[in-house]
This record gives sequence, structure tokens and C-alpha cells, in this order.
Amino acid sequence: MSINLIGSHYTTNSSQFDHEWRIADNVDIFNNDMNLKAKQTGIVGEIAHTHQFEKGKLSSGYRISNTAIANDLVNLLVRRITM
Repeated sequence: MSINLIGSHYTTNSSQFDHEWRIADNVDIFNNDMNLKAKQTGIVGEIAHTHQFEKGKLSSGYRISNTAIANDLVNLLVRRITM
């Protein structure tokens, strides 16, 4: 019998800043200030079993997996969006 358990966790941060304005009177035309934080966590578990018979071999097992993803987006226009 063999048992495997694998887990992972990632965090990603990204940002973007775009700004446009009229030079003549310094009026904002476009302003985009975005920050994104993404987290991903995953786990995989496996159990495998092999039994030898006279005329052959029987293999069986189970596998279970779970993944969770969370995004936290902060934008100048829409203050906070959580997905």
C-alpha cells in the first residue's frame, strides 16, 4: 500500500497604474489604479493498493483533490471586489 499527499500554496500580487490628463488645464481624463492579490491553495491525496494473485495482479486506489482560489481586487473606480 502506498499513500501520497501533495499540497501547494501560491500568492500573486500585481498592480497597474495608468493616468492620462490634459496638459493645458491639468484635468484628469483617465485614471486607473488597480491592485490584485490572488491566492491559490491545492491538496491532492492518493491511496494505492496492489494484491498479487496466482493468475494476475489487482490494483485499486482512491484519489481526492481540492483547490481553493481567492482574488482580492482593489480599483480606484470600484473600491474593493472580492471573488
